Amino acid sequence: MAFAAVFIVGAVIVYASFIRPALDEAEIARGEVASKGQVLELHQGAAEQVQSIITQFQNLGQVRQTVGLAIPDEPGVTDALNQFYAIARNEGVELKGFSLDEGVGPPAREFLVQRLGILTVSMSVEGRYESVKGFLEGVETNIRVANVMEVGIAPVSQDSTGSTDALFSMDLMVEVYYQRTE
Repeated sequence: MAFAAVFIVGAVIVYASFIRPALDEAEIARGEVASKGQVLELHQGAAEQVQSIITQFQNLGQVRQTVGLAIPDEPGVTDALNQFYAIARNEGVELKGFSLDEGVGPPAREFLVQRLGILTVSMSVEGRYESVKGFLEGVETNIRVANVMEVGIAPVSQDSTGSTDALFSMDLMVEVYYQRTE
């Protein structure tokens, strides 16, 4: 029995002297590991955000190019007329005439926003009704931002048989926009 008491007292001394401090050190180490794990997660999240921003800036060139097609940096008179001519050719209408006028849009509301330039194109086309209608739709949905301001359609020739081959003339005024580089 005395041996058991000495054994228990020895076990308590060993526990208090060696095991307890080791458990305390293990608990401190676990806390440090958890803390460093949280810091690592924060740094990984920040690194992912930075990578996302880098990717966005790399894609900015593509966005700028796409916006440049819709609203170019210059009036691009030749490009605008080529687009209208291509639409007319695709729809089977004849471009009879056009006139151009260049202007400036209203002042920008925001300090860093550029003013838009406006290229006003007045034109006249002639063709079958469906073709003239298709031309108007093509102008409205063209890659370049444009606003159809006025449209007038009138028959050129009447077909007495009632067929769809009657010719129509359409006069329209279109505002085509571009970015001013002032």
